[in-house]
Amino acid sequence: AYINLTFNNSFYNLTYSNESLTFNKTFITLGTGSYQYNWTGCDSISNCNSTNSYNYVILAENTTTTLYLNDTNGNYELAWNKSVNITAYTTNLSLILSLNGTTVSNPFNGILGAGLYNITATNNGDINYTNSSQSWALNITRLNTTTELSLNGSRSGLSYIYRTDINITINASSNANLNLYFNGTLVNNPYTGIFMAGVYNVTAITNSNNNWTFSSETWTLNISKQSSNTTLFIDNTQSNITKVYTDDTTNITAYSTGTGLLLYLNGTLASNPFIGTLGSGLYNITAYTPNTVNQTYSNISYWLNVSKQNTSIAL
Repeated sequence: AYINLTFNNSFYNLTYSNESLTFNKTFITLGTGSYQYNWTGCDSISNCNSTNSYNYVILAENTTTTLYLNDTNGNYELAWNKSVNITAYTTNLSLILSLNGTTVSNPFNGILGAGLYNITATNNGDINYTNSSQSWALNITRLNTTTELSLNGSRSGLSYIYRTDINITINASSNANLNLYFNGTLVNNPYTGIFMAGVYNVTAITNSNNNWTFSSETWTLNISKQSSNTTLFIDNTQSNITKVYTDDTTNITAYSTGTGLLLYLNGTLASNPFIGTLGSGLYNITAYTPNTVNQTYSNISYWLNVSKQNTSIAL
């Protein structure tokens, strides 16, 4: 007597003894699919009986793929210039990690430019395992820049009266690349100098690009003219003066808080101080400080009347 197993059109013969009425056939590895089988038993005189045909179905094992963006299993957002860690896991086989459709290493660590990224981890499966995938959106926003501008250490406009001993330092800072402009002209940062009188526009600009936003700061530097003050002395007197002619000298001296002081004697440029003997007559003495870019005009005038000396005759 014998038992036959027909399994997916393959024939297997199993012998048995009276002591064993349980029959089995072991298959080491069967892939996924649907298998048809039936049993046939025959005795020693060839009387046979067969079972119905049965189906044996092996389903593919499910896989699970998980994707993490900076340890977050979900969509993720962060500002540019920060590192992102992208890691994917799967339960069986291997997986492919892609960033906007381009395959990258798993895990991926790096700094990405600002933008919206599709991150996908895919297990393509095979005959025995199902495919699986997970996708998340990674939104890297542009960096918000902050531009700060200071004039002599103060974040505000600056006004002062021109002086040659006042040094102005202009300093700008930003969390990105910036440019410093002085009255529309690109200058070094910091920018230091002694500036002439005038009104100046000082602007620091961080221009936008793919990774950071635009920002700027502007202040006004207002340098007013220095007020000049002119003084005049005639023989140490600050007023009109009348004197009688003698052989003595006359001292005329002018002073100014500004520069470029000029002294005129009856309209003729004279040295300052003027020290000399003047004949009898009426003299206009004028001193003035000229108007320039950095100082205002000032002047002063006095009259010097030198009268004739009286003479006497003795008999």
